[in-house]
Amino acid sequence: MARSASITFATLQRFCNHLAGAGAFERVREQLRERHGIELDRIFAPDAWYPTELFVTSLDAAHDVLGPPSFYELYGEFGAVHEVNVLFRWMLRLTSPSFFLQRGTGMWGRFHDTGTWTIESAPRQLRGTLRDFGVVHAGYCRVVTSWMKRAAQMTGARDVSVMHSQCRASGAEACVFVGEWR
Repeated sequence: MARSASITFATLQRFCNHLAGAGAFERVREQLRERHGIELDRIFAPDAWYPTELFVTSLDAAHDVLGPPSFYELYGEFGAVHEVNVLFRWMLRLTSPSFFLQRGTGMWGRFHDTGTWTIESAPRQLRGTLRDFGVVHAGYCRVVTSWMKRAAQMTGARDVSVMHSQCRASGAEACVFVGEWR
């Protein structure tokens, strides 16, 4: 069974309360309880791991309860700022988007125990391929796309675009993300 670290839930909780005010994540928990019979923890132990399917179900519940249509993208941006600043702030000013995102694929294992990344880069371009992630979820791919874009911007890159050119949710063998910047 694919698992995700407690930090994924804690970041989602922070984001929900940031987006919709104190108590917003409690509304998400209520939705999970009412619609799915899931009793989600109120406090996430720092070293705990949960089923990845529970994480994406929680993500969808938050989207449904809190909206807006750009919820997944907003969460991806928030996650990049929070996670990168907490874990890798020192690296941002010393690197390019390619260097950071190539090294950042090592961060993946801090959040999920399935999925492997392959990164190919050229000047001002990057192609990241995610294989064997434990769930297929188009909304989470939107999160990853937005996370990558915001992380690249945090290195000082301008005019960043990230496209999700192939997706397992659409039948592709792997998820492919292509980024460009100047």
